[in-house]
Formats: sequence, structure tokens, C-alpha cells
Amino acid sequence: LHPDSIVGNDFLFATSEGSPPDTVLELNITPNRVDATSHRGVARDLAAFFNTPLKALPKHSDFGKENPVLKVRIDAHQACPRYSGLVVKNIKVEDSPEWLKDSLKSIGLSPINNVVDISNYLLHDLGQPLHAFDLSKIEGNEIIVRYAHSGEEFITLDKQNRKLNSNDLLICNQNKPMALAGVFGGLESGISSDTTDIFIESAYFDSGHIHKTARRHNLNTDASFRYSRGTDPNITTDAALICANMIVEICGGSIGPYLYDIYTNPINEARVFLDYDYLRKVAGISIERTKVREILEGLEFIILSESDEGLHLKVPTFKPDVTRPVDVVEEVLRIFGLDNIPLQTTVKSILQKDHSKGKENNKALINSILVNSGFLESYNLSFNASAQNLSDEALRIKILNPLGRDLDELRDNTIVAGLRNVAFNLNRQSQNVRLFEWATSYTQVDSNYKETHALGIWLSGLSNSETWRVPKRKLDFFDARSLLEKILGEAGLFFKLSPSDIQDKHFNNQISIQLSEKSVELGYIASIDRKFLSTFDISQEVWYIEL
Repeated sequence: LHPDSIVGNDFLFATSEGSPPDTVLELNITPNRVDATSHRGVARDLAAFFNTPLKALPKHSDFGKENPVLKVRIDAHQACPRYSGLVVKNIKVEDSPEWLKDSLKSIGLSPINNVVDISNYLLHDLGQPLHAFDLSKIEGNEIIVRYAHSGEEFITLDKQNRKLNSNDLLICNQNKPMALAGVFGGLESGISSDTTDIFIESAYFDSGHIHKTARRHNLNTDASFRYSRGTDPNITTDAALICANMIVEICGGSIGPYLYDIYTNPINEARVFLDYDYLRKVAGISIERTKVREILEGLEFIILSESDEGLHLKVPTFKPDVTRPVDVVEEVLRIFGLDNIPLQTTVKSILQKDHSKGKENNKALINSILVNSGFLESYNLSFNASAQNLSDEALRIKILNPLGRDLDELRDNTIVAGLRNVAFNLNRQSQNVRLFEWATSYTQVDSNYKETHALGIWLSGLSNSETWRVPKRKLDFFDARSLLEKILGEAGLFFKLSPSDIQDKHFNNQISIQLSEKSVELGYIASIDRKFLSTFDISQEVWYIEL
């Protein structure tokens, strides 16, 4: 997006002046790699890989400490460890130049106006969220960073009136909120065509606070995406100055002489020791020490000292996920290349048979029986849509911050998730389905919560393939019973079957499974009712066992 400010070589982008990029590279970033959620972060990895220097960010000049236009006060230091900013006066808000519009469009953003576009541009360039306030709307000439009052209301830029709680962080003036910190701006303090003076906010917010606020209000913005994963606390002033200079270049005006920066408890770089022997054991290969140093220095780790045993490192603050030696090994191997680690040609192992009994051994034994009988194990989320929970409303457990409308309650049954899996397979032309899951379901009685652990088994389709000697046959009750005899027989349990006292409306012919010697119910076998199956678009018979 901004190659001249990032990398010395031209391998990242090929563009001609005034034209959009010919190629757009779309990257999938794992959640721990917040340092790679910017063009500079990706360029850093490329620079380390190609062993070429990464251009340093321009540093801010000396700013005066007298006659500030605003006062800045932080009342929530845990949620906002650092708050920085600059004033830019006498700007002209209008449409952005074409090259800036094209750059934003190429990464899926809609241009708004030159000030907002510049902040969005630099967010993706540097990875530091920036926000511009209309200076004339900062009432009382004071910025206050504080927690919201429980029940306080605030209208965001999308014109939604949001009810806040005491854990939400706000950027306020003397009289009212102006922004939901790190997440979304307010409707009344934004930039308009009449704006002439602005305040550029460049802050560091605690990731946990921002993550919870974004989830609570269902606001997933580019800023909250980065803040909730952990941004770099030590880039705020540099980013503010880069933004201010770019605004002056495009929008005119001049930068105020005062740099606002409240940083009461500086966040220092983590220290990690990388043992060379440990690196060799984890990587499975000996990497030259000069190559290890070259990679780490390319990724901007600082080598404090080196011994025959290893390296004492200072981890850059833009890598909050690197806290242990194994994290450093991962950094080295990413750049070294996993494909450069040779595969071993021999495997050495000592086989042991465990004769002990116990819950986990019985579970492993049942798994092997089912897998050898052609079953696949499935894993499902612990959530259901409310329409797919089967218990009474009072017994269900609501999710306070659901991932979506179809995942708004904890699952209160084992069967539904398995039927979704059966339908998924049938819709992909896999007509013979055999699945099992070790599942947990959840209910509540008054204020007490109950977890129920069960083994669910689903059978559907043909019992056997057609041959010249044997005709094809659909799965039926006797196939389910035969499987049950295998499972319980290997576990040393003898059982009897009898009609169940409780006939659930979702089943036909529900049959209880009981221990032969005691009247202890182990579970049931049932054919699932066709009306219930139709809600999953399943048209063929499904047998179900729950233990």
C-alpha cells in the first residue's frame, strides 16, 4: 500500500504513479499474529526472509511542552496505559486524491474524505488505529478517558443509540462522550466538510477491555480487530506524527507545536532466552547460529548478549504473543522455512500395551471399536440455536455475548449437533453415514447448572453394499443392537433392552438400555421421527444410540 515508506527494495508492490496496484495479495492471518495485520508487518517478514533492510519509521521532532490547546486526563489507566495525539489546524476537508482512493478501494475500503481516508490508510500501513476529532467539538477543551457509567447512552457513527456498562471505555470531552474507545467514533464529534481544526488520537488500549466491548456491542471494526489482539504501545507518537504530516501534505494546514503523550507506566520489551540446544530439539534440525541471529535481527529482536548456550533477547513490543522460548523458535522457523526441515526416513518407537482399567482407557477402547466398525468421530461446538434446543425454556442457558443468532444458547442435548453433521454429509452425496461424538450438554435448575456427558452414535444409510451374493439392505434396529453388543461387551457390561418409560416425541420406538443385574439405565436406542428429521432436510431413516 505504501511501499516507499516501508521497504528499500521494490519486491512488495509494482505500481505506476497515479494508478492502482496491478495485483492485490490477500493474506489470511492467524489470531496471534497482530504484528502482521499491517503492510509494514508483512513487509517486516519479507525483509527478514530476503535479508534486506526495513526502512525505519520517521521519528517525531522535539515538540514544545508549553501552551497546549487541550488538557488530556486519563481516569482509567489500566484500560488506557498510553494516550498520544497532535493538533492540526487550518485544514481543508474534501475528497481524497485519486491515488489514495484507489489504494483504499484495492483493499476493500470505501473512501469518505481526505482526513478519514488518511487515518484508514495508515491503520493498514502501520497497524496503529488512529482517530480524528473535530477540535471545535471538544467541549471545555479537555479530553477525558474514563469508564462509562452503568446505563449511560451513547450514539455511535452508525446512528445507533447504545446502552453502555461500567466496563466500556469512553473518550469524552468535559460534558459528554465522543467515542467508544478503540472501537467506534461518536456521531457528534466526527469530521465534516466544515471542520478546519482536528485532534489526531493515537492511543494504546488494553486488549481485553476492547475485545469485551466490541463483543458486547457487536461492533467488529478494523480498529477493534487490532486493539483486541494487542497493538504496539511504543508506536503511538510516531504514528501520530506520520498522520499529521500526511494530513498537512494533502489537506493543508499546520501541526500544533505540542505533542500530547500520557504514558504513566511504560510497557517494556519482554526478555526471553533462546537456548541453541532447545532450538535444535524443537526444530529437529541444527540451524547455523549466524542464520538464527540474522533472522531475529531482521524481525527486530534485540540481541542483548550471546553465549555458547544461546541468546538473551529483547522482544519487540509489536509482538505481544512472543513470551516463551518456544515462541522464538516459531519466529525463527517461519522465516527459515518449514519446507527446509528434512523429513526423517526412520521412525523409532517402543510399543507398550496398557492393561490398566479406567474411564479414559474404556473411552479409548470404545473409540477403537467404533472406528474399526466404520464410524468417524465428530467434534461440535457447545452452542445451539435456541430453536434447536429441546428442553423447556426455563432449563436453557442463554449466552450473554453469542457468536451469532444461531449460537445463542448452550446445547441442552446431544442429538441435534449430530443430525446437523448427518445432513452435511448427505448434502454432499455421502449417503451412508456413521458418526459418534463424546458430547456434553448443559441445563440449569434455578441457579444451579448441570453438565451431562454422553456418547451419541448416529447410523444412516445402507448396512452393506450390494454384491452378486448379498442384496443391499438398509440399516435397522438389529444393526444398532449389534453395535451396542460390541461396545458394552468389550467394556464387560451385560445389558437388557426394554420399552422406555419415557417416549420422546422426537423418536419412534424408543428402547431403554439397562444393566442386566441392576435396574440402572445406560441410555437408549431409537429411530428418529421423520418430522424431526425433516427440519434438517434429512429424508432417509436415522438410528440413534445415546449412552
